[in-house]
Formats: sequence, C-alpha cells, structure tokens
Amino acid sequence: MANLAAIREYDVEEIVEPEPPVDEALKLDRGEISSAWRAHDSYVRKAVGKETPESCEFDRTRVHVGRPIDPELADRLLALIHACESEPLMNGDFAPGFQTWEPSPEMLAELNRGSSLRVFNAKSSWAIQDALDAMRDEVAAALGTPWKIIGVKAWTTKPKAEARGMYAWHSDGFVPEIFKILLYLTPMSLQNGYVEVRVDGRTKRLKSSRGGVWALLDPTSVTHRGVPGTERERMLVEITICRSAAFDLRARYTGQNSFYPSFPWTEATGCSNLELQRIVEWSKSTLGTDSAEGRVVNFLRFRVAEFLCSLAKVLTPLAKRFPAALNMVSLLDAAGTGIWNRAKSIELGWAGLTAS
Repeated sequence: MANLAAIREYDVEEIVEPEPPVDEALKLDRGEISSAWRAHDSYVRKAVGKETPESCEFDRTRVHVGRPIDPELADRLLALIHACESEPLMNGDFAPGFQTWEPSPEMLAELNRGSSLRVFNAKSSWAIQDALDAMRDEVAAALGTPWKIIGVKAWTTKPKAEARGMYAWHSDGFVPEIFKILLYLTPMSLQNGYVEVRVDGRTKRLKSSRGGVWALLDPTSVTHRGVPGTERERMLVEITICRSAAFDLRARYTGQNSFYPSFPWTEATGCSNLELQRIVEWSKSTLGTDSAEGRVVNFLRFRVAEFLCSLAKVLTPLAKRFPAALNMVSLLDAAGTGIWNRAKSIELGWAGLTAS
C-alpha cells in the first residue's frame, strides 16, 4: 500500500494478534477451471501489461488501498442504493456458467438477518458507472493491465450482525486471477463497521472519516473480514473484476449468489438462474412453450447476436492498426456473446420445462 502517505482521509491501523481461524464455508472447489484462468491472465499480462511501482507492490501484498472517490459522488451513490429495493440471499440466485456456493439454511437465515442485499435500478447503475470510471486508472496501475467487470453487488450490514460468512475471517477460495474492489460508502469506524485484512502476517484495519474509500484485493490469498458496526449500518459495493486486454467497465449484475464465471470467455446472460426461471414461466403462461411469437423473438435475438459478433470480427484488423478501436471491438463482441447466451438459456429453459 505504497500510496498511504499521500492520503489523509483514511488510515490503516496495524494490530498485533495471532493468526485468526478461517471460516472454511466460503471456499470453493476450483477444479479444472484454474488452468483456463491462469492462461488468460498470463496472456493479458504479456500482451498489454505494464510494470509499475503500484503493480509491483500489489503483486507482493495483494492489497491496494485506493484514492477515495469524490465525496459528493459517494454520498449520491449511498442515497441511491439506500432507495433501491432489497432482496434476500438465496441458493440458485447466480448466473448460468458462474461459480456459486450453497450455504446451509441456517447460515442463509443468519446472513439475511444481518444483511440487506440491494437490487440496482437505473439511477444507481448510472452512479455506479461514475464510480467505476473514477477508479479506472488507479486499479489498472495496480493490476498492470486494463480490467473488466465480472459482477457488481451492494448490501448494508446491520449493527452487531453475527460473525459468520463474510463477517468472519475468510478467504474466498476463487482462482487467484480474480480480484475484488470493496467500495465503502459509509465511514469506517467502530460505530459504522470497517474491514480488516491480513498482510505480511499482520492484521491491518482500514478506517475512514467519510464514505468513498475503496480497496483492491486478491480475495483468495488475502484473509479478510467485514466487521459490523456497533451502532449504525455499513454500506458496501463489491465489484468483482479480472485483467483484460481492453477496459470493459460495464456494470454487470449476475445474481446475489454469483461469484465468477467458470471460464474467462463465459459472459453473463444478464439474469440469474432464478430470474431466468421466472422469464421462462412468464413465457409459458403468456405465449406458451410452442408459441410462434416467442420463437420469433428468440430467433431475432440469435440473429442480432450473430450480427454483432460478425461486426466485431470484421473490425478486428482495424483494431490492430488503431488501438483506440480495440475497446469498441471488445464491446461489440461482449454484447453479441451476452445476447446469444441469453437466447440460448431461454431456449434450453423452454426445452427443460417442456420435458418436465
């Protein structure tokens, strides 16, 4: 955390204590997906990576505390997310092709008692985008490459919430090529709550006098925990990211229980499995499984997806000559892939419900 001396709006307190026990409940079985993510990350670093003092420090500590976002933006984002609807954490609420975990009913009940997960609306999504743009270059300097959004979530933590799950010492058990940005929209104090990480065998507690402070970390190698406040709620925006050949900062909402895609080329469909089930049920009740109208709409989705991906392929040679066009090509390809995945998921969902 080389830039701490330049920032006065927050502080990192070092605490001398023995190595804490780690809650094993959040660890995932990475299996065969590790090699794909390792190859993707290695390719990106070789193709577009730049070594910076920040990236060298991040490679060593796996934690970077960023320059706080504008206080007015932080306050606006806090108010907008507070106005969003809330929903409980549920097993099955994850995007197709994404890693997840299935907490026991008892742990689900505990986490939902202590947390209120938010459903983003249009206004909060615009404000999130402003925050991502503000953090873009500093995150890139720490990673040594451009980066891509995998998923965005937000929740409030109630005072004195039970120290289970994300509120206990844990590592996420992701592949090491996945990172998280933790953006705190409330001050970090004993009263509001704060975050602690283990770096170089020592506990470091991040404290701040205002909202808008954020930290980038490797959630797998860095043991960490969110500490609920004693008196007030804590508001957190969690942004899961990975290295990318070009910036792709579109906020993606992949379900409250989504972690990261099983493979780097998996694109979120834009809805979780639970939302997909609701879409299919609605389609059956209004158009019917074999409805000509429903089939035509999905046919058009496939054609639009193919057009966007084909356009990206045609423009790829242009991007090689003009690097500024690379981001446009990446966005076209990602949009086409996302629409195709959504159409395919609905088609498979129809088939599954018909068979059942």
